Amino acid sequence: EDSTDFSNCKGYQPGFLGSGHHIALPRPKTAIRKFIAKVNGTDSIVLRYYNYSTIFHSVRMMPIVSAINVDGDKAKRKDNAERKDTWLRDKRLSLDIQLSDNYYKNSGFDRGHMSRREDADWGATAEDAKRNADLTCMYTNACPQVAKINQSGKNGLWGILEKIVLEKGAEAETTNSTNKISVFNGPIFKSD
Repeated sequence: EDSTDFSNCKGYQPGFLGSGHHIALPRPKTAIRKFIAKVNGTDSIVLRYYNYSTIFHSVRMMPIVSAINVDGDKAKRKDNAERKDTWLRDKRLSLDIQLSDNYYKNSGFDRGHMSRREDADWGATAEDAKRNADLTCMYTNACPQVAKINQSGKNGLWGILEKIVLEKGAEAETTNSTNKISVFNGPIFKSD
């Protein structure tokens, strides 16, 4: 956690889709704004990573929203390394407001990516793509999820839906065409 360098992280890009499409990062409504965590020493509420950004709830200890740019161009999906998730807290926020392994260990919940690892797994080189994918394993990008619903490998409906969005929504539909999509995820925080 201490050695992770975020200085080159550009985060979610509103103009990613091109052709004049500009989709701003969603901003929380007034009622929830008082709970938004700010990056240490700044007024910024946006945590920028590679290909995605989050806005974090300091009381619920989860992202309010996670926004990711997904590129389906197979030429940019060069990472063939075996997946190994190493979960980290983000040192740009107080560690006290972030969930950790201690929470998940006995909770019965999965660490559920809001912006999926596979969706960020693209870049100019295989090393870039792997780095981008690895950095989705941030507690600031996760919500507790029921494993039977979350994991596509266990026929979890949410996991299957996520997989369809990537494979049908962002991968090449023909040999000469690729798609880009922007995906927004987050929990619903209601008092009831």
